[in-house]
Amino acid sequence: MLYSFIIAGFVCALTALIYAEIAAMVPVAGSAYTYSYAVLGELIAWTVGWALILE
Repeated sequence: MLYSFIIAGFVCALTALIYAEIAAMVPVAGSAYTYSYAVLGELIAWTVGWALILE
């Protein structure tokens, strides 16, 4: 049980570093649409944008 918490904490720390790298790559502070457009492309960003609108 203790090892699973250690692994989960390590994975969360790596995720935070990945989000920091993505935020540094995108010059415009924005939302999930901006990040998905920069990383995954226009089609995925369009889908994310509509999901945010429908939310």
